[in-house]
Amino acid sequence: EKLNAPAKALELYLTALRVYKTGKCPVDYRVVVMVLHAMGKLYKDDKINLQEMALKCYDEEITLIYSKLDVEEKQTIRMLAEAHFEPGMLNKNRGNVEKSIEHLEKALEFAKQCNGEKNIRIASISDNLGMLYSSKEEFALAKTHYSLAYSVYESTIGRDALTTSDCAFRLGEVLEAMESKLALDFYKESLRVRR
Repeated sequence: EKLNAPAKALELYLTALRVYKTGKCPVDYRVVVMVLHAMGKLYKDDKINLQEMALKCYDEEITLIYSKLDVEEKQTIRMLAEAHFEPGMLNKNRGNVEKSIEHLEKALEFAKQCNGEKNIRIASISDNLGMLYSSKEEFALAKTHYSLAYSVYESTIGRDALTTSDCAFRLGEVLEAMESKLALDFYKESLRVRR
């Protein structure tokens, strides 16, 4: 996947999948899941930019995980978190808010099972969910997600990180929309870092 030519890497992954489909070798479904995930990432790469194919790979990956792997195992739960995160973000970037929320909520659920609440991945997913709910003017849900993200960012990367500052600003916007007096505090915190 780290090859300079994503098309060549994609060709190699497709060859690997063809070998599995012939049925002439034992199938390790974890490997197939990882290949599908890597293919999805390659399809969404700017050099290839076939987003529909990326989404198909992620859908097939998710289906395969549920049908062939033990979804109670921690490693499988991690795979599910990533399998939902990628299409969640791709759909967000494409403006498919509902589909993005659906995948990111699942990614958050699985990521919490693997990592607990205080993990940077949890913060990232929650931050993105905050943005999506805010865009729908569902401010109570946006506030919940931004609050979680801010708390985790603060405890993991610190109050002075730009990511934490940006989250504080977005939380301030949501609080302002909800007519909360706390909005000003979060705006001030964001500006403190930006100075």
